[in-house]
Amino acid sequence: MPVPAPAGRVQCGGVTKQQMRSFVLLTLTASTVAATIVSCAPACSSNLDCALNGICGGGGVCECDAGWAGPCCGQLALQPVDFSAAGSGGGYKHATTSTWGGNLVRNETTGEYHMWIAEMAPADVDGSGSCGLTTWFKNSQITHVVSPSMLGPFSRAEVAVPLWSHNPIVRQVADRLVLWHIGSGSAANQTPPFGFCGRNGTSPCGEQSFDKCGPAADPCASSPPGWKCTPGACMGTGGDCGPTLAEPTLPCNQTWTDCVPAAAAACRATPGCVAYSLSDDWLGLNHAKLFAAGVTTTPNAQWATWTDATPQGVAAAAAAAPGCTLSIHTAPSTAGPWTPFGNATITPCAGNNPGPWVHPVSFDANHPAHKKTTTPQNKP
Repeated sequence: MPVPAPAGRVQCGGVTKQQMRSFVLLTLTASTVAATIVSCAPACSSNLDCALNGICGGGGVCECDAGWAGPCCGQLALQPVDFSAAGSGGGYKHATTSTWGGNLVRNETTGEYHMWIAEMAPADVDGSGSCGLTTWFKNSQITHVVSPSMLGPFSRAEVAVPLWSHNPIVRQVADRLVLWHIGSGSAANQTPPFGFCGRNGTSPCGEQSFDKCGPAADPCASSPPGWKCTPGACMGTGGDCGPTLAEPTLPCNQTWTDCVPAAAAACRATPGCVAYSLSDDWLGLNHAKLFAAGVTTTPNAQWATWTDATPQGVAAAAAAAPGCTLSIHTAPSTAGPWTPFGNATITPCAGNNPGPWVHPVSFDANHPAHKKTTTPQNKP
């Protein structure tokens, strides 16, 4: 049953004018918005000239809806944010710790903002001396940080889910908080062991055991047509290459320039091959690693990987893409404790990164960003 339109709004087909604006806005690209902004000068002739974020009023002047500004209502009416240390902003920053992502939940009782981040495991309990982001696949843990302001700065509270856990998403469900993430939080039972590396939040060459440091030729410079090159990666898991489809001998002279096209030809001639990898050491052996669909890339500084970029290769890789298992923890409060609840599977394995979420808060109609403004047009 259609919802009655609010006073002052025109309803058409069960959708209010305000709702129609929202739907259209979601489809606008940056180039579309730019074109819309230009179209209202020197005066608007219809609501379309006001980017569907306002009304074309008398005299050809756009009257912008709350939250929008500019001569054509194509600009968000945002308040300035001070990200300096002395300002109210800054999010969560630590001088020697690398973190990734973050989801906010507001405690309606205390007014505090709680965020859960993927933190590279620190060597010290205060959060200092962590590994760099390149070690996320073995050193990530989910940590709780708190701030009195949505903008920060946030202070570190406690580790919510220990090694190994990554990509947290938190939602309020009834009277509990639910945390989705990848990883089980039980790295102590895994081999090889996960743990600290005691770095300073950066990823220098040599941080990972398989790093090969020093200047090197650019392997991607020799990429043949129809192949996408990814340096610093192999096909496999946990930094290890494999399983392979084949490891053929190449008719080349042990250089990237000569062996990259030879490996591409070998992959094309091998049924089921959609990717191949090469390293300096394997160039010396005149060998390459060939891979079938279903094997994903993994960071490895010694290797470079080429994947089939033709429509047939992309389709074969997509058809064999594995699903991802998300672990779910729940807690009675922002302070925890977080207890395992179960698992969920998503296929294909995509969209498991932290995403923004707007928690319901009171609406301040007197806030400058919520007031309707009338912006005069610039006359020629």
